[in-house]
Amino acid sequence: MNAKPAPYNATAPRQNKVVSGRDKWSDIDHPFMPPMNSFFKIALEEAKKEFLRIKHPRYKMDDGYSLPDPGLFVNVLSPQSLVKYLANWLTCRPSWIEHVYDERPRPLPRAQSWRDFLISQHAQDPSNMQTSGKTSKSKAATALLFQKEVPVLRALWAAPTNVHWRGKDIAISTLDNPPADLARQIVYEICEQSFRYELLDLDEHLGREARKDKEARKERMELLRSIFPSKSLKVWNRDLPQENDELNAPSFAAALPYFESFRKVLSMWEHFPESLKQPFDATGRHNIWMGMKECCLFYVQSYFDNTGRPPIVPHLLYSVA
Repeated sequence: MNAKPAPYNATAPRQNKVVSGRDKWSDIDHPFMPPMNSFFKIALEEAKKEFLRIKHPRYKMDDGYSLPDPGLFVNVLSPQSLVKYLANWLTCRPSWIEHVYDERPRPLPRAQSWRDFLISQHAQDPSNMQTSGKTSKSKAATALLFQKEVPVLRALWAAPTNVHWRGKDIAISTLDNPPADLARQIVYEICEQSFRYELLDLDEHLGREARKDKEARKERMELLRSIFPSKSLKVWNRDLPQENDELNAPSFAAALPYFESFRKVLSMWEHFPESLKQPFDATGRHNIWMGMKECCLFYVQSYFDNTGRPPIVPHLLYSVA
């Protein structure tokens, strides 16, 4: 049975107190943050976090964020800041997500770039900015990263009224105190889509041997898609699930096909564990549980070793009672 979302109020946990330099290996406890997939939660706790593990810059991946860090929307100083974060994201979301899916920008925006971008009302044309000060230079750099999105947001704040979320109009004036289920859906989508983008990036980095030619690349993409419902790497253009599904499915039987595809993808990466080289045995519940847990740990560790930061991992839209 799904737990009822907790109501949001202005004094919700941490709403008026930003956690500076927060630990990105765990989520902030907040009504807006959907629960983390338990296998990935364990993996984030157990991963080795020594900086000596991180690859030399020459061999590292881009450690930026394709989408905003989900924690940005719960680690907010004031209701006014929350309005800007949500309104700006919902306005630029359609064009940015499609843009990133078609061709991810390089370098990707850093977490601070996303924060600077989403907190601004973009009232000034970046071409008219004075770049003598540190703040002005930062704004100019942010505007350069989000060239197509800044004009859209400037138009929004010229006459702020409504933003849109999955076919619904949302009054900007209500975003200082949004319903918890709305905010949770927004953060859930960011988590799920970020996981897909980061998995794709890491597979392109570590799975080169599986992408030697056009046919091999096609087969690889089919395998990646099979990790997710409807064999789709897109979250934003499909309805929100009616229950937790794919890697988040509530039963071993329901989750097994997706984890088996996940295991097959990881099997082509360097340092893949010997213990995971055999397909999951559907008859051995304990072995399946251990295998799923080890797959998640291997993924999280590989991502950290190649970027220097923890990955964004799957979250559950519905709480488990």
